[in-house]
Amino acid sequence: MDHRKLRAVPVPFFGRTSRAVRRLYLRSFPKAEQLPLPLLHAISLRRSCHFLAWFEEGASAPCALSYAYVIQDLAYIGFLAVDQTLRSRGVGTRILQEFQRRYPDKVHVLEIEPVEEAAENAEQRLKRLAFYERNGFTPTNLTTHQFGEDYTVLTRNGSVTPERLEHVLDNFGFGLVRTTVTVDD
Repeated sequence: MDHRKLRAVPVPFFGRTSRAVRRLYLRSFPKAEQLPLPLLHAISLRRSCHFLAWFEEGASAPCALSYAYVIQDLAYIGFLAVDQTLRSRGVGTRILQEFQRRYPDKVHVLEIEPVEEAAENAEQRLKRLAFYERNGFTPTNLTTHQFGEDYTVLTRNGSVTPERLEHVLDNFGFGLVRTTVTVDD
């Protein structure tokens, strides 16, 4: 595991870093999960949104990206992606540790594709869940529904009600992205 220091910088609208983040974003997330990058940039103009490119010490290209919405009681991690050539080197863990350092008193919330045996990427989904569990996240009984897709909600540092999460996610997307949150039995 590599322990080079990480540096986070806001993703600029244009330039080399912006292009590298765009490539990483498009490669890392299925089309159904992607929001238009101009919308992400526009939302990130809010002080509560943090669209970050992560660089390892001495590197000229970002090794990861994160997109978070941080408000009074919650830190919602909407996107976290590590360059595929750098996975399993602790980069994602170090980013999540940095979130914990920056927001220790907030409930951290994120969504993942549900772990389903029949899914084409079932093994990847299982690995993703195991990664987040190793980093202190716990699956909840909440499911979010956006654009015809379902996601399992994970939290650490506490819990969130379905009503609160739905309100936060709708607010995060300026009401342009509507989310329904249901409680599983």
